[in-house]
Amino acid sequence: MKTVDGHIHIYDPRYAHTGHLVPNSIVADYRLLQKRIGLERVVIVTPRCYGTDNTVTTDAIREFGINNARGVGVLRPTVSDAELKQLNEAGICGIRFTVGDPQTAVVSIDMIEPLAQRIAEYGWHI
Repeated sequence: MKTVDGHIHIYDPRYAHTGHLVPNSIVADYRLLQKRIGLERVVIVTPRCYGTDNTVTTDAIREFGINNARGVGVLRPTVSDAELKQLNEAGICGIRFTVGDPQTAVVSIDMIEPLAQRIAEYGWHI
């Protein structure tokens, strides 16, 4: 049986961001934690400070390896079919909605239904 951390964030200063980055939160740092506590797999969730740019997450999935990592992205209904396909192939398997503060939210509740319809064929979760 494999051990899985079901929700982490990668904060990597190499990618454009709009907010505070958490120190010691790049892939290499998390690998040290995995080794220390015995975790083998991980689900990476795109942090709010990257908006709808999921590159930090898909690149981290690639670094961990598709057999060891999956991701949850942040999307809007305007996402293209081609981008959805690319994200799916890169290991994204769900969409994140963080709407607690409408002033800083990247997405909104009314986006759930249209996105749910778009991702149904991939079997993603919300």
